Amino acid sequence: MPKPVYILCSESGSEDKITGLVSLFNLIEKIQIVKREQNEPVPSLSLRVTATWARGEDELDQLFEFETAAYLPPDNDEMMLGKGEFRFTMPFQRITMRMQGSLVFQGPGMLRIENRIRRAGTDEWFRQEYPILVEVQVPPAQTPSL
Repeated sequence: MPKPVYILCSESGSEDKITGLVSLFNLIEKIQIVKREQNEPVPSLSLRVTATWARGEDELDQLFEFETAAYLPPDNDEMMLGKGEFRFTMPFQRITMRMQGSLVFQGPGMLRIENRIRRAGTDEWFRQEYPILVEVQVPPAQTPSL
């Protein structure tokens, strides 16, 4: 049975080509959104999801499926960020998803990023998630200049 090692969300990161070690920059713990006029553009969010799994004893070279999803507050609506397949060829498997674009929040709450894996052809998902607090800021009223 695979075991979750960690899942993190950051603005960016890099991987050393020689050692395979990863560095993550600007971990995201909170998102502050500002109420805007209807026609105002929504700023884009750069999000890098890095999830690592430990291989179980009988899983060497077994085919696994993975999915990465975001659950948006306040109604917990699911947004699929990506899916694919991999084989455990080493003790640890790292899955990295990059999202560039806009997440539209309907209100404050907890944004949950979930990475899940399962052995191909089975129904049981193994899951790990990363919570991000979403707060709404009300812009200050503009004072007319004299």
